[in-house]
Amino acid sequence: MERRTTWMGSVAMTRRELLAAGAVGAASSMVVTRPAGAVSLPVSLTRPAAAAPFPHHKVGKPVPAYDKIEHIIIVMMENHSYDNILGSCGRGDGLTFAGGDPTTRALNTNPNRPDDLNFATNPMIRAFEMPTPAQMVDKPSQAWGASGLAGVWAEENSREAIFAALKRRETFATSGPRIRVRFFASYAFPSDITTRMDSVHQAYSRGVPMGGDLLPAKGKVPSFLVWAVRDPSSGYLQRAQIVKGWIENGVAKERVFDVACSDHLTLDQGSWRCPSNAAKVDLTTCQPERFKGDVELKTVWTDPTFNPKQRAFYYVRVLENPSCRWSTWDAIRNGTPPSPYMQATIMERAWSSPIWYEPTT
Repeated sequence: MERRTTWMGSVAMTRRELLAAGAVGAASSMVVTRPAGAVSLPVSLTRPAAAAPFPHHKVGKPVPAYDKIEHIIIVMMENHSYDNILGSCGRGDGLTFAGGDPTTRALNTNPNRPDDLNFATNPMIRAFEMPTPAQMVDKPSQAWGASGLAGVWAEENSREAIFAALKRRETFATSGPRIRVRFFASYAFPSDITTRMDSVHQAYSRGVPMGGDLLPAKGKVPSFLVWAVRDPSSGYLQRAQIVKGWIENGVAKERVFDVACSDHLTLDQGSWRCPSNAAKVDLTTCQPERFKGDVELKTVWTDPTFNPKQRAFYYVRVLENPSCRWSTWDAIRNGTPPSPYMQATIMERAWSSPIWYEPTT
């Protein structure tokens, strides 16, 4: 049975409220359930004096609403700030604590020395150190959008099918538009898979979808099928990217590869970047430039840096042409120019759950 997109809802809320509502599970690489009982907050979860962007947030107090969060969503490399809470968590379905005591270091976090689980002597490896899980000091969150959607690829729009999709992590999210994203990995895609009528069937039968584990095949390098379709009520697609993450010498690394370009532009395979399609927005009307961008982006990509012995994850990110941020729309409605302290445009996007490459030991 064909798997169809089911949208998990559209919301306009802060990221913390979004977490508390559990609405971004589709974008997650892992859902971490907070153990019952009181947990002492580490120092990194209190607000230092230098990071008080909102007057009603008291300096030195725990981050607001933290105690109300029942699940914490780790989004692969999309929001490093949550790494400040848990450290670089290993691939899995949750945190396991020594003796079941949630005040100790989780056994499946990413310490420098796995034989030393003491916080004081063995700090965790962090993908990106943030001074506060809310936002960076002196860098207000004025470039964010104001909504989000989560989607799952399910056989039918039923509770059972949706939860089955969530469980196998065949899920994705967007910053608001209903962009649809497919992502598969395989060692045996047909050479014409991007043009076949049965390309989705071939991808499922010969590979693994987003959220899955790709095991090694001796002497073979995997290929990745990327397929994105625009939201008819939103902007046109500008490019598709694959984000790769891995650990090298104890340091979390990532690299972003452009893999599909709009407007028949030629991808530079030296830098792995698409040329600009020069799409613009009229800031007096928020009307985007016409005839820029594509309805669909579809390609097969092979990682030029693939190491068969190195554990890695890959996920897709799809970007629209620039469009007005909500604050610019408000300025137009109020008859005032856009605020110079806020970003006038944003690039709406979608991103998939990762595919994990798991070398055998």
